[in-house]
Amino acid sequence: MEVSMEIEVASSLSSEKLFKLYNNYDTIAPKVDPQSFKSITIIQGDGGVGSIISTVYGDEVASSLSSEKLFKLYNNYHTIAPKVDPQSFKSITVIQGDGGVGSIISTVYGDGSTSKHTVDAIDTSNHLISYTYFEADVFKGIIEKTTHHIKFSPSPNGGAIYKRTIIFKCIGDAKLSDEAMNISKETIKSIFKRMESYAIAHPEDF
Repeated sequence: MEVSMEIEVASSLSSEKLFKLYNNYDTIAPKVDPQSFKSITIIQGDGGVGSIISTVYGDEVASSLSSEKLFKLYNNYHTIAPKVDPQSFKSITVIQGDGGVGSIISTVYGDGSTSKHTVDAIDTSNHLISYTYFEADVFKGIIEKTTHHIKFSPSPNGGAIYKRTIIFKCIGDAKLSDEAMNISKETIKSIFKRMESYAIAHPEDF
């Protein structure tokens, strides 16, 4: 399945100036919107056609649950997410391994699209989980892979801070739009709140 998005905005600037501006997107975007973009780095090439660019986004959400409980909750994401949000997730299946580091997990979404990701790290001491999506229907022509780093840190009020850093490795000169990024962030927050509510409703499991 191929997913496309078209955005049209009028500007007082000439097309030449806008072209030059967006041709330097990797250096300008983090300056004008540091809250949305942690970094945009050219990791291969000179920024032109064929270059590989890595974009790092970050976001944080406060929770009343402890970091230990949130870590245990997300360590069982593949079994709980389809329960709390069946419209978004038809199934999440471990197709290689036992769900731990090195495992490959396949996801079928509500719209029928699919993805596969590897579990890269599970750090019990630091409450950190990392995984990489290497295959997804929505990636075609835009993204090569995305790496997610999820960290749960204790907060002063006894709860915790949920922080997710996403590194997008785009193909060639493809770039993610702000709208696509915001949709992704809001979806992640929504799923987190559903997961959190599940843990609160089932304290015996966490």
